[in-house]
Amino acid sequence: MKSFFLFFIFLFFVTAEAQNFYDLNTIQKIEVTFPMANWDAKMDSTGITENFMLATHVVINGVNFDSVGVKYKGNSSFNVNNKKNPWHIELDNIITSQEYQGVTDIKLGNNFADPSFLREVMGYKILSNYMHCPRGNYVNLYVNGVYRGLYTNEEAVTKTFCFNHFFEKDGPFFKCNKPVPGAIGSPNLVPSADPTMADSLTYYARIYEIKSDWGWKQFIQAQKDLQNSIDTSWDVDRALWMFTFNNVFVNLDSYTGNTTQNYYEYMDSYHKFNSIIWDINMCMGGFTQLVTGSPLSFIQMQQMSLMANATLANHPLMSKLLINSRYKKQYIAHLRTMVDEALSSNYYYTLGTTLRTLIDTTVLADSLKFYTYSAFKSNLDTVATLGGTSQKIGIRQLLDARRNYLLSTPEFIQIPPAISSIKFDIISPAVNDVIWIRAKLANANYGYLGVRDFTAKHFSRITLVDDGLHHDSLAGDGLYGVSFKITSGKMEYYLYAENANTGIFSPVRAEHEFYTLTASIPMLPIGSIVMNELMASNSNAIKDPAGEYDDWVELKNRTSTTVNLSGMYLSDDPVNLAKWAFPDGTILPANAYMLVWLDGDITQAGLHANFKLSSAGEDLRLGYANGFVLDSILFPLQKTDSSYGRCVDGSGGFKVLVNPTPNTTNNCSSTRLAVPWYSTSWSNEFRVYPNPAKDLIQITGEHLIRVVSLQNTIGQELLKIENMAANQASLDVSRLPKGMYIIQINGSQTSKMVLR
Repeated sequence: MKSFFLFFIFLFFVTAEAQNFYDLNTIQKIEVTFPMANWDAKMDSTGITENFMLATHVVINGVNFDSVGVKYKGNSSFNVNNKKNPWHIELDNIITSQEYQGVTDIKLGNNFADPSFLREVMGYKILSNYMHCPRGNYVNLYVNGVYRGLYTNEEAVTKTFCFNHFFEKDGPFFKCNKPVPGAIGSPNLVPSADPTMADSLTYYARIYEIKSDWGWKQFIQAQKDLQNSIDTSWDVDRALWMFTFNNVFVNLDSYTGNTTQNYYEYMDSYHKFNSIIWDINMCMGGFTQLVTGSPLSFIQMQQMSLMANATLANHPLMSKLLINSRYKKQYIAHLRTMVDEALSSNYYYTLGTTLRTLIDTTVLADSLKFYTYSAFKSNLDTVATLGGTSQKIGIRQLLDARRNYLLSTPEFIQIPPAISSIKFDIISPAVNDVIWIRAKLANANYGYLGVRDFTAKHFSRITLVDDGLHHDSLAGDGLYGVSFKITSGKMEYYLYAENANTGIFSPVRAEHEFYTLTASIPMLPIGSIVMNELMASNSNAIKDPAGEYDDWVELKNRTSTTVNLSGMYLSDDPVNLAKWAFPDGTILPANAYMLVWLDGDITQAGLHANFKLSSAGEDLRLGYANGFVLDSILFPLQKTDSSYGRCVDGSGGFKVLVNPTPNTTNNCSSTRLAVPWYSTSWSNEFRVYPNPAKDLIQITGEHLIRVVSLQNTIGQELLKIENMAANQASLDVSRLPKGMYIIQINGSQTSKMVLR
C-alpha cells in the first residue's frame, strides 16, 4: 500500500503541469518573507543541516504560500561568508498539501563556480535528449522585498521524479553523495572490503543517503554483483549515457571524476538500478579534478581521454561495464552521437547564446554575483579571469577543441555500420501475431533487435540473422531478419549493429529514444469486462500466493464467452494508460472472476502489476494502448481490510464491502455507502476516445447523441455541443490546459477524460 498524503489528482498534476515552472524560456520569480531582519545570519547558523527555518510567506509567480520551510543547501557552494548562498525551499514542510504546479521541493543554485551562469541549465537541456534527468531554468529571488540575484532552478530528484520517469516511486532509492561531508569512504559503488562490514550500514550509510523506505540489502548486493562483472543489476544503457555526458562535457564532479558523486540510483520493478545525473553546475570544465593530485590544465581537459578513469577498480560501474567489448562499442556509439548532435552541429552554442540573451539584464542587476558582468559576457566563448591568476575556461574554448580531439581519436576514426531499410512483413499486425522485421546492415558482423511491450520495461535483445532463413533474402547479403511476437497494443523497438571496431544504434539516441509499432486490437465493448472489486489497504484480509498482504483488483467477465486479455493494460496513471500489460495469453473464462495483485513485484508468479494503489484514493483504469478505456474506477479514501466493490455484483455503483469477496460474487449484504468524487456510470452505448487526449475527442454511439459537455473537476462547464441528433461527435480541446475533466453525454452518461 502506498503512503500518500495528497489526493491522487495532485499527483497527476505533477506530470501534467510542472513543466511550466521549468520553462526554459521564462525566468521565474520567487519572493520570500521572513519575520526577522537578520534572516541571513540565522540561515548561516542553521547551515546545510536538515533543519528548515520558517518563512512566513513564499510567493511564486504571484501565487502565495503560507509557512514554508527554507534553508541553505550545498557542500562546496555554501559558505557563511558568501553574500549569495544556494537555497532549498520546501513548500510542504509545514502545510503538507502545499505545492506549486506539482512541485514541493525547490533547489536554487548560486553559480558560485560558473561566471557564465549557463553550465547547469545548458547541461540539463542537452542531457535530456539522451537520458532521464532533472530540468533546469532560472529564478529571480527576492527576500523581504530586496532583490537577491539570479539563481539556477534545478528540479529536485525525488520520488515524484521517479514516478514521472520510471512510472513508480516506491523502489530502493539512493542519493550517491556523502550525507556527512568529510566522512571516510567514497560513493563509488565499491562494497566494503572488510568482511566484518560487508553488510553493515555503519559503512554504507556514511557514504550514501537512502531516499526510500527500504532497499539497503538490494543496493549492497548490486554493488557486490558489480564486482563480478554481473551487469543485470543496472540499466546498462542509462549508465553508458551518464558516462558519455560526463566525458564529452568534462563533468568531473561526478562518478567519472575523483569525487565519484552527484548521481542517484533508483531500482525499478524489474530489479534494475537506474542512474540519474545530479548537480552538474560545474560541468564544461567548471571542476578540474579528474584524479587525486593536480587539477587538469585547459589542454588536458580539451584532450581528456574518452576512457578517462574507465579502467579504475574504484570506478566499477565504468570499469566492469566497459571491459565488455559490446558495451564499450555502444559507449563509443553514444559518444559519437552526442558529439555529432550537440557539438559538431553547434547546438550547444546556439542554446548558450539564447540563454545568455535571456538572462543578460538580470545578471547585470545581480549585485551579489561572484563574478563580474564582463566575465559573464565572455565566458561562453573565452576564458574568464576571476582575479589574480584564477581562470575559468570558456565553454566554446573547451568544447570546440574537445570535439576536434575526439574526432581525431582512433575510436572515432573507425567507420561504424549503417542501418537502413527497416521493414516489417505485416504493416498492421494484431496482438499475438508473430511478425518478421528485416533491415539492411552494412559494414556489420552482428546486430540485434531491442524490443519491449511497454515503456516501463527494459528492452529484450534478439539477435538478427543473415542466413537466408529469416525473411532476409540470401545468406550473407547484408539483409538481416528476426521474428518476434506482438504481445501488446504498442511495441517499442530499436536496432543495434556492430563490426570489429565500433557500433551504431537506430535511432541513434536509443535506448532513450525508440521506434513504435502499434498493433490493431479488436476492442471489446464497454461493460464486457469490468473491475468488480478492489482493495487498497490490505493488512490482514487476504494473502497473495507468496503469503503477502498486497493490494488487489478483481476483474469480472460479464459475457458468455471466454476472453483473451492480451493487449489490455491496467494503470493508475491517467497519462500513461499502458502502465502494466496483461501477460500474453491471459484468459478470463465466461462469467468468471480474476484477481490481479497490485504489489509492484512483477517477479512473483501469477498476475502481479508493477504498481501499488494509494489507500488515500486514486484512479484505476482498464483499457488499451490507443487510449480507449474499457472500465475505470475513481475510488475515495479506503478503509483497511474492507474492499470497494460493485453492488449489485458486476454492475451498478460502488460501495465499501465490510466482508471482501475476492474471486467470487460480491457480498453486498454488509456494506457502507461510499461517496465517490463524482457519480460514476458506465455504459456500452457510447465510446469516447482517445483518453488521454491532446487536441480532439471523438464520441461514437449506438444511440443518438443529443448533447455533449465537458466540465472541469469542480463542475464548471467549459465546452458544450447541443441540439444534435447524430451517432458521432467531436470536441476540440486543443486550447484547454492539461489536466483531468469530466465529459457528459445526453445529460446522464459520464466519463473521466485526461488532456495531455
